[in-house]
Amino acid sequence: MIVSGSNVIVLINVASTWTPYACAVGATFNVVTDMIETSVSGTGLFATFLPTKHSFTISMQGIVSLEQPAKLSLADLRKKQLNQDKLQIRFQRTDDAGNDYSEECYGYISSSSDTGTFDGVQTFSIEIRGTGLIIQSSWS
Repeated sequence: MIVSGSNVIVLINVASTWTPYACAVGATFNVVTDMIETSVSGTGLFATFLPTKHSFTISMQGIVSLEQPAKLSLADLRKKQLNQDKLQIRFQRTDDAGNDYSEECYGYISSSSDTGTFDGVQTFSIEIRGTGLIIQSSWS
């Protein structure tokens, strides 16, 4: 079954409570595997590689809202960035049949930005740099 965008949720553990960020409009979990070239001179025209280590980032976008009980606002997230807080994060996806696939990890907010225009709503973007393992889980 497919996963609708509205069924992708990023949660951050705040005082033992999984908390979403306010007015979410998008999220991306990007995992990169570094490669080392193993081909040597004289082995032909095609290079060969082996994987080495993984790294990951999480990007979140939303509409700025300052009064959202039980949700993290831009102000909350920016405070966590300025305090250099290590975040426990859950990236959860649920398909139309109710099956879940989640990844839990830790990370630090590496950048945050917010933009407002005179004729629109203010939006924000948060970038999290992962640290350590990604723990996968799924259930139906």
